Amino acid sequence: MFFKDSFRVAWIGATAFQVVLLCACKQETSLIPPSQFLQTKSGLPGAKPNSTPTSTPTPGPSLGPVFVPKIDASCMAPGNDYEACIFFKNPVYERKAPFATTIGQTSDLSQYQTYGVKIANRDTSGFLQNATFRVIPPNTISRLAADAAGKFKVPFSNCSAPGVCTADSSRRVSQVMAYYWLDAQEQMMKARTGKFYASGKNILVNTYQTNFDNAAWDALNNRVLMGVSGTQDYALSAEVYSHEMGHANLDYATNFVIFNSDVSGTEVVCAQGLATCCKTVAGCIDAINEGQADYHAAIVFDEGGTLGETLINTLGGIVECGLGRSIVGNKNLVAATAFAACGNIGGGEIHVTGRVYASIWWEVRNLATSSAIEVDKLFSEHLPALSASDTFSSTLNKIKAIDMALFAGKYSAAFTAEFARRGL
Repeated sequence: MFFKDSFRVAWIGATAFQVVLLCACKQETSLIPPSQFLQTKSGLPGAKPNSTPTSTPTPGPSLGPVFVPKIDASCMAPGNDYEACIFFKNPVYERKAPFATTIGQTSDLSQYQTYGVKIANRDTSGFLQNATFRVIPPNTISRLAADAAGKFKVPFSNCSAPGVCTADSSRRVSQVMAYYWLDAQEQMMKARTGKFYASGKNILVNTYQTNFDNAAWDALNNRVLMGVSGTQDYALSAEVYSHEMGHANLDYATNFVIFNSDVSGTEVVCAQGLATCCKTVAGCIDAINEGQADYHAAIVFDEGGTLGETLINTLGGIVECGLGRSIVGNKNLVAATAFAACGNIGGGEIHVTGRVYASIWWEVRNLATSSAIEVDKLFSEHLPALSASDTFSSTLNKIKAIDMALFAGKYSAAFTAEFARRGL
């Protein structure tokens, strides 16, 4: 059966899709041609960039990581307390504008590598790892370890003069980015919802998967794979691994029941055998999976933003079948429009259809305003209840039941109205 041992990922030729589609994998595969794709997404609660330069970090809020990082133009200078200097979400997002050319390994990003952070919650190995994540690139490049001061302050590229740079062959900033943002995601989810189902699961994070122009959660091997687009690492885009960890978190929440189930009742192979599509506008579990993964990524930055700014080199990010990958941008997207977007070749494609699910959750969260943390709690608690046979409508019933148990039905009317507004 296709669903049992296949690569549960969708892609359609570059004429229809402008980007790689983030995926949950049944097994590692080289199915996707490197020339076809691109992608991105993620963030940190309560820690949007502070434009006031400082060399003295301040404590973080109670619902964020222990340390609140800052944008500091002198981040890489010696003598301050920062343990690493990285990018906030991704370089284009931090710059608030695209670059003249798409970023590659020899790009001069020194002006933007200014997000000063602490590298927290590591074990005693000296490497970027803890009980939940192990950042281990392939043995073709060096694994980054802390220096004598316990820091990971390394440049993106080696520049002898402005704009004159050579590549860092070990791609060290990609390794630091992956560890920092994944750990931030885990700590944020625990603080906001009380749990992170993937916590303590020893997940391997490969920040440089060659010959793979995509990113994926590989459940069979308990690892996140970050590929390469041209000469740009997907690992420069923090939102990518936040999305992939959304897939991992769902698998651990459901004890891999969905992963190991036959979903042929609601899904079909489409796009000439290269994609997965829901059979009807009512949706399917893999569209729900893609939507919930996008929501995972959105709440990390607490801004419901765009996926893929740096990979596409535009603030608009990913566009697939004419629809952008922005939760806020899809606030009025109805299920019928999403289902039909890819036409006969891929109607109901799961990543596109899943946008509806992500934006429904985000709109209810926005309505909750100061109670958004309760919606995040509800979101987390609904994950173990999901099953392989679910459609959008069946998930609504589950959400309302959990809402009644947790919050006396406080959000049920909002979810019912939002589902109806999307034609569900």
